[in-house]
Parts: sequence; structure tokens; C-alpha cells
Amino acid sequence: MPNQIMTYIDKDWGTGKGFLKLGFKSHSLREAISFFVDTKTGERFRKQNFENSLLQVKNAGSLKIELFV
Repeated sequence: MPNQIMTYIDKDWGTGKGFLKLGFKSHSLREAISFFVDTKTGERFRKQNFENSLLQVKNAGSLKIELFV
């Protein structure tokens, strides 16, 4: 049986308050990441490809949380 559970909360989708109420503790914060999306194919790129017209997107980052049982 595991004695530790770890997960990430995508801050674009939630705050993690429900997990914190269950006893999870905040471990670390991952900063926001910028990336590019091809609006025709949906493909993601970390660097801009100037041959395509890409949309620059920046997410909200994520929160790493842990529960020790």
C-alpha cells in the first residue's frame, strides 16, 4: 500500500481546494508556460514555426500537491 499520493492541479481548470480539504498539502508551484497552437490542426509547439500562422497561448501553471497516509 502506498504511503504517499502526489498529483498536479492544472490551474486553468481549478484551484485544488477540494484536495486541500481532504488533507493534501501544497508542495510546489509550476510556473505558467507559453506555447503556440496551429489553429488549423490543433498541434502544439514550444517554439514558433514561422512557416505557419500560430496562436500564442499561455497557461496558468500548475500546483503540485501531496498526501501522506
